[in-house]
Amino acid sequence: MKQSFFDLGIERKLKLLMAGRLIMATAMLGGAVLTAFARPNFYYLIASIYLVTILYFWALKRGRAIFFQGYSQIVIDGIFLTGLIHWTGGIDSPFIFLYIFPIISAAVIISSRACITIAIVSSVFYTIVVKLEAYEIIRPFNPASYLDPGLVTYLLFLHVSMMIVISLLSSYLSESLKRKGVELKELKSFTDEILNNIPNGVIAFDSLNRVTYLNKFARKTFGLSPGKDVKGSSILDLWPANDKNEKINFQHLRHRPVVEGEITLYLDGNKKMPVRYVSSRLYYENGRIKGGVVIFHDLSRERLSAIGEMAAELAHEIRNPLAALSGSLEVLREDMPLSRENEEVMELIMKEAECLNTIVNDFLCFSRPRELHLITCPLRKVIEEAIGLVRNHPHFSDRIKIHFNNNINPRINIDLNEMRQAFFNLCLNAVEAMPTGGNLSIKMEEETEAHAAKIYFIDDGPGIRQRDRGHLFEPFYTTKERGVGLGLAISSRIVKNHGGDISVTNNPVRGTTFVITLPG
Repeated sequence: MKQSFFDLGIERKLKLLMAGRLIMATAMLGGAVLTAFARPNFYYLIASIYLVTILYFWALKRGRAIFFQGYSQIVIDGIFLTGLIHWTGGIDSPFIFLYIFPIISAAVIISSRACITIAIVSSVFYTIVVKLEAYEIIRPFNPASYLDPGLVTYLLFLHVSMMIVISLLSSYLSESLKRKGVELKELKSFTDEILNNIPNGVIAFDSLNRVTYLNKFARKTFGLSPGKDVKGSSILDLWPANDKNEKINFQHLRHRPVVEGEITLYLDGNKKMPVRYVSSRLYYENGRIKGGVVIFHDLSRERLSAIGEMAAELAHEIRNPLAALSGSLEVLREDMPLSRENEEVMELIMKEAECLNTIVNDFLCFSRPRELHLITCPLRKVIEEAIGLVRNHPHFSDRIKIHFNNNINPRINIDLNEMRQAFFNLCLNAVEAMPTGGNLSIKMEEETEAHAAKIYFIDDGPGIRQRDRGHLFEPFYTTKERGVGLGLAISSRIVKNHGGDISVTNNPVRGTTFVITLPG
């Protein structure tokens, strides 16, 4: 978006004002030379303008009292104009119209109040000069102009009124334009915020296929840093340099207003991204083609979502026959006499069936999160129930000691079943980390000021390797031989759904500490 004059800083505006003053002075000097204008004071005035402008540049470079410089430059311009008018005919001067420039400059550079102030100051300067010439206190260059006092008063009133009216109009227009500028900025910011937060790529381009806009998703897709400016470059140059890359055929837009399709992008590291895109034309108000816009999204997310839904349905279908199989095996085990070897085989089958059932249940729990049913209940009761479930788990042994002795019992607004599941998963994770035995200590802290409760799960296990620490709460990431990697992911999701937080650190000597923070 092109920056308007109103969006520039006051320093740049003053520089433009000084450049405009020099151009105006040069034009008047050239006109005077060409017409052989023979009044020395006029040339002294032009020379003074050049000198003062050089001083302005020097003062502006020092960067001090910028607003004061703005006021002083415009006031001094009014003084120079008054001198110019005096030396070019006074009430008859053809340069009276130049008073509008400092008035408008004040409105644009400083404020509407400054605009009216400068108009009043310029009117006072002009009135003083006209009156001094009328009473011949200073010598007028055209004394005949002051022979009719009524006409002089009329012209003076007309010119002063013109300055005041112009100042009021300039003030109004300046404020209106500034307000519109602010509104446009806010609208652009709001639009950018929307476009940068949608999970789709948006690329706008002109009629020559040159990029005019990219949103955050598009930049991330093509590996562009936020500060890299690609505006003006060909849209086809965004594609990574890979011979396998398919490109959108933008030539089709010349024949059809909308083009859609699917392509595969090979990004950095040869990562494949299936993309569905829609490209459409953009038009000017007169109907001419302005360019186009491409909106694309990553199909892999949709496909993963579909696979996840299918896998959840499959897991649900597996669970029913698995339950029937486990029940049948249990009946056979009780009714049929088995040899020692067959008893061991049956025991192995039962364990594997139970393991498979646990995996299926965890997967269903992760893929189909329940809606929270919050109630206010004491945390101690929930933790004790989770400990009871762990003590009855097949992986628990008498070599593991669980210590839970808290004097506090904060009441927290939670989903009882979900939070019991989260606590159970953390306790079971600690138990499985200590196959040869150890201690699991659970303690609570209540943070009164923060209205929160903290629950610590401290074990004597081997700790967590540095390379695994950042992946512990990712689904399907596990360091166990027969683990699935859903227990901690489920616990993390449950805690975050409650507005809480979960973290993990290694103990100074041995073991791991998981900390759950829950809001009150």
